[in-house]
Amino acid sequence: MAEIVVADPIYEDEGHTNTNTVTTYTTTPVTISLTTISYGYHDHYVPEPFESERLPPTLEYEIQRFLRVANLIGKEEPRVAYLCRFHAFEISHYMDRNSSGRRVRQFKTSLLQRLEQDEEATISRRKEKSDIRELKRVYHAYKDLLKPGGDALEMSSISDKERWTNARYIAAVLYEVLEAVTNAAGPQALADRDSNHTKFEFNILPLDNGGIQQPIMQLPEIMAAIAAICNIRGLPSVQDFQKRGTVTDLFDFLQYWFGFQEDNVANQKEHLILLIANKHIRQTHPKTSNSKVASSETGSPTV
Repeated sequence: MAEIVVADPIYEDEGHTNTNTVTTYTTTPVTISLTTISYGYHDHYVPEPFESERLPPTLEYEIQRFLRVANLIGKEEPRVAYLCRFHAFEISHYMDRNSSGRRVRQFKTSLLQRLEQDEEATISRRKEKSDIRELKRVYHAYKDLLKPGGDALEMSSISDKERWTNARYIAAVLYEVLEAVTNAAGPQALADRDSNHTKFEFNILPLDNGGIQQPIMQLPEIMAAIAAICNIRGLPSVQDFQKRGTVTDLFDFLQYWFGFQEDNVANQKEHLILLIANKHIRQTHPKTSNSKVASSETGSPTV
């Protein structure tokens, strides 16, 4: 199946469907049919995945995890999936308000169209009285899978291990969205948020659970190093795991295939990021970009 890249939508006459023409990387046009929502018939709403792998290069690192999680939980929790995509759109707009980056305008237009399509249909399927409560419910459900005993996964097989990894990934992303929604909701929501905070140990770099917002993670050399280890193009059989949210960087790939202990992998990941960042600082050329550093470390050409 050809991979698709988001293109400008083509608006048809009012009806139950519209057709978007999107372009593949082989320049072969692919036409797909997207079923729109008839807001009078929300019971027939069937959520469909939104493209999460071929994203504008300037936005990919910051928003991809939210779009992946939205696709993972969309069928069971459509409202939370909507909130994840909405958060991705907010980040996209904040990072490039003028849509000047490559493919950014097409992506934002397509995502906004999807949000408008899903807004009413998903709110009617919300199980709680507010979006914050809905997010808390789903977040706690995944967090409970990580606790010893109770509903926790047994980790007795490869499939259980994969489910545990997915649950941890989803819980971390949902916490980021929950934090953003409660920040926007006011002081009372902020007070409620404190009871939901899960603390994770780390040495120097907060690589988990919303740590991207910490000042140290915003340093150019750290961002370049993280981009380098997240370049997993060309690894065998990695595409299937990417779609399920299991593999997001080289260390996730190694951990999944060879069964290394999670804490050891986290330590080695942090160590390599700091080594690459140190190399970046020592480079004397003032115009070296993040993408060039990431390319040089992984041996991949700069796009």
